[in-house]
Amino acid sequence: MNTIKLNGPENDVYKKLAALGLNNSCDAEQIITFLKHNKNLLCSEEAIETSMEMPPSLPGMMSLVIMRKNLYVNLKLSTILIVALLLDIHITAGFAQMLTAMMGISSHAIVTFGEENGEKCIIKEILRTQDKVGHPDMLSKFHGECCNNDLKCRYRVDDKCYCSSERIDEILAGLASCNMFIKEGDFYKYQW
Repeated sequence: MNTIKLNGPENDVYKKLAALGLNNSCDAEQIITFLKHNKNLLCSEEAIETSMEMPPSLPGMMSLVIMRKNLYVNLKLSTILIVALLLDIHITAGFAQMLTAMMGISSHAIVTFGEENGEKCIIKEILRTQDKVGHPDMLSKFHGECCNNDLKCRYRVDDKCYCSSERIDEILAGLASCNMFIKEGDFYKYQW
């Protein structure tokens, strides 16, 4: 089982997701909200859908009708794990071990991706692409402008990015050593 499917009232879905090993339902909501705004990170089999449901009303009763928000989630466990790591959401050791075991990944692959050294920036940019592939010159399309101003990165000075292609290659090689990416020629393909 590499996916999780949850369906029901929104708050119940967040609680069930949090019960897997997140601190609380707010962390689960943060993951789902991030994925709703970044649907390009989802593969074709994954889905997050919100629907509204009208509660049944009793005949002859005047009542205040409050719509219920339902949430359907069908996500790969690896997607949950990567987003949690990108958002600095604490996951329990048990949850991390369960996820990696279910995905057939060594538990040594659970690492913290740092903002300071550029790993988060590189991962975010690769996951935003259609083919989920990175290469040493991948940031050149931004012409020296920082593409992730929200991150505290040592290579950003004001709004300029000074992360060299050599450094990007080192970052990608490090991510490949964690089995998150596989090197194919000069390119690194996301494999989770």
